[in-house]
Amino acid sequence: MKIIPLLFLAFFVMRASAQKIVHAEKVTDHSVHVIGNDFDGIIFSAAYKAEYAVYDTVTYRKNTWFDPSNGDIIVAENSLLRYLKSYSAEHPKSSQAFVLANLRKSKRQYIGYVVPNGDKFIYINGFSDYGDLLELVQGDKTSTKKIPRWYVDMVLVMDGGPSFWQVVIDLKTGEVTMFMANGVA
Repeated sequence: MKIIPLLFLAFFVMRASAQKIVHAEKVTDHSVHVIGNDFDGIIFSAAYKAEYAVYDTVTYRKNTWFDPSNGDIIVAENSLLRYLKSYSAEHPKSSQAFVLANLRKSKRQYIGYVVPNGDKFIYINGFSDYGDLLELVQGDKTSTKKIPRWYVDMVLVMDGGPSFWQVVIDLKTGEVTMFMANGVA
């Protein structure tokens, strides 16, 4: 009899800690700004040509792009958080632990791609809220609205340490298939 209240408590705790999207707004012809309860990011559509963004060198040229849904982003964010917590618990001085400690402050860019066997992945490009990445630029050819540069194009930084990181998540399994933090020059 005591197990039923415990199950309800566990259910509500898990729901309360799960990621949610609280706002989504199209900002260019190829990007949507999403704000979650614990994240801020840009979803790039299949129309965006992410030529350097995905580190899958074996199948890269055979990949196709897709428009990630809000649900895909929630799966990716929950998978990312689960991975970072698990890895950091065993490796407290790792890049993953640094990313976890600064995750709420990190901006994200999301790209969806499909490998030849049909499996879908989300590539997340994460970085600290910093300097010229926030520079205002024209959104697209049809608008004079000024928006942050990271809304328009992928952020590519050499070095910079673990303030700049990339993750690939398999949407079918929810597993992180690649994590990489930048090095320091």
